[in-house]
Amino acid sequence: MSRTAIAVTTVLLLLLAFLLTQVDAVLSSRGTDLRSVVADVAHALIVFLIAAVIPLIIWGCLRFRRESAVLPLAMWGGFIGLIGAAPILAAHVKPIVTAVLEIPSVKRGFRTSFVSSATKSCVASVQAKGVSTSASDLESRCQCSANAIVDGLTPEEFATLILNAKSVPPDLRDKIMTLATTCRSKPAG
Repeated sequence: MSRTAIAVTTVLLLLLAFLLTQVDAVLSSRGTDLRSVVADVAHALIVFLIAAVIPLIIWGCLRFRRESAVLPLAMWGGFIGLIGAAPILAAHVKPIVTAVLEIPSVKRGFRTSFVSSATKSCVASVQAKGVSTSASDLESRCQCSANAIVDGLTPEEFATLILNAKSVPPDLRDKIMTLATTCRSKPAG
């Protein structure tokens, strides 16, 4: 790898860091005044420099030979991508999960998986409580509840449920309980 190629690659990596800050700015609907652009440039430089530490140490161990620059530069780019994209993903994960859940093939697979898993969990939970009912009646009611939940929640609510599994918001928990209990009064079958 020539010195020119190494220099061009380094500049492109700095540009990548800056572009990632701009993606975040666009997604966050931040302004584009001089102060915010200067802050984005500073953020890009920080990401660029932090991402360089490990690859430069590795390249240094390889005596900074031009022939051995490819791996450290590739790692540097990967680290810039990870460090630069992490805040974007963290800030926008719910819309991303919601959008993924709205893809028809994902929606079908999620539905099938959710109903199967929720039915099994429901059956096991009721059996553990020692409630006496026939296995077919129990499975039918649990499957009905699972279908009611999957049909009654929006993709946004499922995204909230997925991202807050350990602390489901009370209003969402109440809605799930209401949906799940709709099958209690229905005759089995």
